[in-house]
Amino acid sequence: MDASIGFEGEETHKLKDDDIDAAQIEDLEPRTLSDEDVRRVVDSLHLTAEWKARLDKLVRLAVRLGGRVVRVGMRILEVILETMKQYPMTSAALIVGGVLTLLAAHVPVLGLLLAPLVATITVATSTLTFAAEQALRIREQFRAFTQS
Repeated sequence: MDASIGFEGEETHKLKDDDIDAAQIEDLEPRTLSDEDVRRVVDSLHLTAEWKARLDKLVRLAVRLGGRVVRVGMRILEVILETMKQYPMTSAALIVGGVLTLLAAHVPVLGLLLAPLVATITVATSTLTFAAEQALRIREQFRAFTQS
């Protein structure tokens, strides 16, 4: 199968010919977001113009598999947005953890020791946040079940 990757309307790079079946290609296809939805979501984010341009470029990332063009960038953004919508507290904890890890890594000399420690702590905190979100959902489902 002929395969290449690149941004829509720009030069593409050839990929190794792997055996990819139609079901795997279908899994890569965006499911819920249209181009208009993506533009609306990106415009509503409180980001600089540079970051919005980067997101737009990510959305345009496409792979040509056989005769089909698969917009994997759109699918990546779709998965991120779905995850953030489904697990908002965990997503926030991971974002804060990433920022703290990045800041710790930039501390002269100690950054090499601090960054892995901060990353470990923030991943553990994110995991606990995920568990708390699940516990809250289960509790709400239990309350709804017992009240009906």
